[in-house]
Amino acid sequence: DHWKVAKKVMRYLQGTKYFMLIYKRTDSLEVIDYSDLEFAGCIDTRKSTSGYVFMLACGAVSYVFMLACGAVSWSSRKQTLTATSTMEAEFVSCFEATSHGV
Repeated sequence: DHWKVAKKVMRYLQGTKYFMLIYKRTDSLEVIDYSDLEFAGCIDTRKSTSGYVFMLACGAVSYVFMLACGAVSWSSRKQTLTATSTMEAEFVSCFEATSHGV
């Protein structure tokens, strides 16, 4: 029922309205991008799934601390074309992440 789902969404929004991401001020702004893919992971279409995440490094030295500083943007989805090799799929994944970052 759509009404029940709408009420559930409104309760969630009401309960999380004070949640926020807070970033510390630093002397330099370093944005880090990670991307990866699963080659030909879809059994039916043989399409690859790729994803990326952009994070503010906050001058961190450890991966765990970088996650605490915050992910700025992320995506995970099936690629629109069917890659014929792992290298081609990696190139598409890298291109998607880079074009989003620019």
